[in-house]
This record gives sequence, C-alpha cells and structure tokens, in this order.
Amino acid sequence: MRRLLFVDVLRGIAIFCVIVFHAMTFNIFGGTQQALDAVSPVVKAIAYPIGIIGSWAAIFIFLSGIANTAAMYNQLKKGIKTGKLLLGAILPGLAIITINYVFMILFSHYRVVGDQEYYSIINGFLETLSYHKFDPRILLFNSALIMIGFGTIISNTFLIIFRRNLLDEKSNKIYWILMVIGLVIFAFTPLLDWIFQIHSRPPSEFADHITKIDTFWEAEKYLTAYLTSLLVGPRHSIFPYAAYGLFGSVIGIMILRKVNPKKFMAFGYIIGGIFTIMGFFLWIPLGVPSLNEPKYSPNLYILDLGLLFCLITFFTSLFEFRDDKTRVKLAQKTIFVRRYSMSTLTIFIFESTISTGIAQLFNVIFSGFYPAGIITNEMFGFIVYLPLVFFLWHFILKGWEKVNFIGSVEWITNEIVGRLRGRKSDKLNANKILYNPITLEDDSIILKKI
Repeated sequence: MRRLLFVDVLRGIAIFCVIVFHAMTFNIFGGTQQALDAVSPVVKAIAYPIGIIGSWAAIFIFLSGIANTAAMYNQLKKGIKTGKLLLGAILPGLAIITINYVFMILFSHYRVVGDQEYYSIINGFLETLSYHKFDPRILLFNSALIMIGFGTIISNTFLIIFRRNLLDEKSNKIYWILMVIGLVIFAFTPLLDWIFQIHSRPPSEFADHITKIDTFWEAEKYLTAYLTSLLVGPRHSIFPYAAYGLFGSVIGIMILRKVNPKKFMAFGYIIGGIFTIMGFFLWIPLGVPSLNEPKYSPNLYILDLGLLFCLITFFTSLFEFRDDKTRVKLAQKTIFVRRYSMSTLTIFIFESTISTGIAQLFNVIFSGFYPAGIITNEMFGFIVYLPLVFFLWHFILKGWEKVNFIGSVEWITNEIVGRLRGRKSDKLNANKILYNPITLEDDSIILKKI
C-alpha cells in the first residue's frame, strides 16, 4: 500500500505543536486566560496565533480519517468478512478511549471548568508539589483522545455501512454521503450545546455558568452526566469533532481514487475557503474566540475546519502528486518531523509530565532569585525552557527508534490489538517507516539515517 507521507509529516508537526503549546500555556502562562491577558501586548500577539494553531487538535482525527480510510479500502478490496472488518475498525478506537482514562487520571494537565480546578494524580503533584485526591469529575473533560477514539469508530463504521459506495469508483455518491453526515453533525452541535447549556455569553460569565452536565452530576445521575459529556461536553466531544474524521475520509477516498490533482485542489481549497470565511464571519456575533472556553465555540471550530482543509490540501499536493523519486527526496528531508509521528500517542500522554517536571525543577533551583517561578518569566520561558523541552524529546525519540519504540504506548496497543485481530502491524519499524517509506523498483534508493 502506498505510504501517505503527508499524513506522517502533518502528524509529526501537530504533536510537536502540542508539546510547545501545552508547555507555553500551562507552565509559562499558568494555564488560565487571566494569565495570558496579563502578559505584554507583544507576547500576546505572538501567543494568540500559536493558540489558534494549538486549537487544531482536530487535525489528529482528520488525519486518522484519511489513513483509516486507506486501510479500510484495501481490506475491503481483499474481501475480508464484515464481522472481522468491523472488529478491526472498532478495536483501535476502543484502545485509544481506554488510554484516555489512564491519561486523565494520572498524567493530564490540570483542567479549569467554571471556577473548579481538576488535577490528575501524577502531573497534579508535579504542578503544585502537593498531593491531590482523585476527583472523578475530571473524566467529564474530553481530551483529544476521546475525539480520536470515537471519531475513528464512527468514521470506520460509516465506511463499512456504505462499503459498496466506497468501492464503486465510478460513482461520487460516497463523497456526498460522508460530507452530508459531517455537515449534519456540525449543524446539530450548536443546538445540542444550547439544549445542554454548554456555552454562556459573554465569555467572562463562564465561571458562573451551570451546564446540564453539572446538574446531572449534582443529582447523582453520574452515567447520564458522563454520556452527555461524551456527546457535547468539554472539550473534544463527539459533536462536532466526529465530523472531522468523516471529512478526512472524503480526502482519503479522493487520494485512493487518484482524483485529478487540479480537481482535488479545487475541492480542498474551495471547501476550506468557505468554512474559513464562515468562521471569521461568526466573530461578528460571537466575538473573538476564547482559547480558554470549556468547549470551543462555532467561531473557532468552523474556522479550524476551513484552515485544516486548506492545510491538508496543500500538503497532499506537495507530497502525493509527485513521482516516487521526488517523494524519496521529500522523505529524506522530513525524517526529523516524521520521527515525532511514530510516537504521537506516547508523546501526548507524557509531554505534560516531562514539561511540568522540567519547569518545576527550574522553579526550585531559582526560587531564591525568582519566588514567583522562573518559568513564568517570559524571556526565560521562551529562550531557555521551551528549547530544552524540545531537545529532550528529540534525544528520547532518537534513541528509542533504535529499538523500534519498544515499550511505548503505540507498541503496547499494537501488541494487544494485533493479537485480538490476528495480525500485527509493522508501523513501528523505524527502518521501514522512517527511513525507507517509499517502495521503489530500484532498491538501491534508500534514505540515509540522520
């Protein structure tokens, strides 16, 4: 199967941005909108665009939709039975959802919802240097892993349901089906937010706002509260983020069918442009998006969708509409960033612990000179702290690739899911995936290790 190089590149860039954004947000700025409001206008001008990019967590489910569609398409072509296909479609999503709860309980950055702070056990200790009793309400916050897990299950399920349309390459019906389902999810999101009182206006009133989820929890209807949160709650709930996986599937199908590059780019840029303009227009009634909302508003997640459509269209044209020898050269030049893509899940889970640990170490060392915490000094944070976090991850991954990331979260899930499905994946084979991802007739063309 042809390796979708741009997916690896974008996933690597995205998780790198998560490391930077979380280290900046939770350690330099203290994780609150008030802290960001207090910084200088110059820093704010730099930080806000980074914050917008930081809200692009949906890129992970968008890219998963593309990659999973390619895998599903090839399995359907091989005639694999529906039951086995469905099992293989659901298991990876369930694994990610399970990992989410381990992450939220132990390693998550602290979460602020309303006027309440919620801490994970391990990272909460590092953040405050004190023990916090586990509060199950932290599980009502949907991390990006919930979005990816349920998004994967939903998009894969629809691909199986409409498999005949997927395999019928003479018909464009599958595009319309998936786009319409995605748009319906988007259209119903504001309605569901209103029904369950997820948002309040203006943003300054969030702290005093009570949602239906809170009401259910206080009434000890814990299962109802949890299911409602999965559906529409903070932050990356099924509505609207399941739609991104379906839109990703549309892009994936277009690539598999080798749609004319000009038609592909016209589709991607036009759709992306429409959503981007819609997102900006919503700034008029809804205001400038608050990056500290419990759940992002339509003026941000619609804007994000448009920008992601344009970004993915650009990277697809850059990496896929090329001959294989050009793709080999591009693969050579992107080894550094694709290395991050091989351990995206592991990085997502542990980046908070590593970045917080380094921050607190600096704070303790310089406590006599800077009692408020040296990391909150903007110059020190950006010039010393962030580069150190980045280089530490680089050396960790550089060493780990030599043993094909054995022991990583990806390795554990691959082992478990592979045994349940009866086949193992070689996606952690660094020599193949990282250094020789393009199969050529001329086997002498391989990438040099850097």
